[in-house]
Amino acid sequence: MVLGMHRSGTSAITKGLEVLGVNLGDNLLPPKDDNPKGFFEDRDLVNLNERVLEKIGRKWHALSPISHEDLTKSSLIDERVEAGLLLSRKFDDSPTIGLKDPRLSILLPFWTSVIDDSQTGCGFVIPVRNPLEVALSLNKRNG
Repeated sequence: MVLGMHRSGTSAITKGLEVLGVNLGDNLLPPKDDNPKGFFEDRDLVNLNERVLEKIGRKWHALSPISHEDLTKSSLIDERVEAGLLLSRKFDDSPTIGLKDPRLSILLPFWTSVIDDSQTGCGFVIPVRNPLEVALSLNKRNG
């Protein structure tokens, strides 16, 4: 799991993992003008993360923290089942998979519980970039 906010180096790290043979999924977001080399994020993962955030009444860009309890409550049981199915459907034949989406950082309790239920291992890669560089990159991209 690659964890980090937008413009923090997560795409570069994830591309490196892909080159090393990590399966990132079969429905990757296409490159855009502001990220011409690609995002290396599976659309189905991104869409599920958006639904989880919507269900708990949050947006990815909100500054208020999301509690562990919000992400592990029983009202997310359908999304937890869907997440488990998504992982098995996309990655059962792969020895090593990679998940990348900036939303993973704020949804970590949700995903770690799904991974725990699947009885597989999980590691984390957290790129570190100077916060001022991240802010300047975001400002350049978004004004």
